[in-house]
Amino acid sequence: MFRDDSQIREVADALCRRAGVPEWWGAGDVGAAVEWLESGWDRNSQRALVGVAFAVWNQHGDVPLSALVSLDSSNLSAVGRLLTAVAEGAVAVDRWLELERAGADGPADAPPPGVLPFPDR
Repeated sequence: MFRDDSQIREVADALCRRAGVPEWWGAGDVGAAVEWLESGWDRNSQRALVGVAFAVWNQHGDVPLSALVSLDSSNLSAVGRLLTAVAEGAVAVDRWLELERAGADGPADAPPPGVLPFPDR
């Protein structure tokens, strides 16, 4: 889980940076994010990433699966790594934030932290 509200804001803003939209959480303008999201879903990667940011912030947002699976591999991998980090705890979320700040996506075929790859069959 997250350490505190500050870490949640950092994660939400990192997702906004990925989406190329304003960092609404750090600016204290979550209302603008709500208005932007309420303008409708359209399988747009920006909306999916901001939807995930909102879900992180309020812990119960809805992001359609169709929006998530339409993300390119880099963004989908980042969301997957974030979910794994959240499950592992605040220190893992810090590692995720460090990767985001560095602009590192990691190898496309690498499993998220703490996850063992399936053996070849």
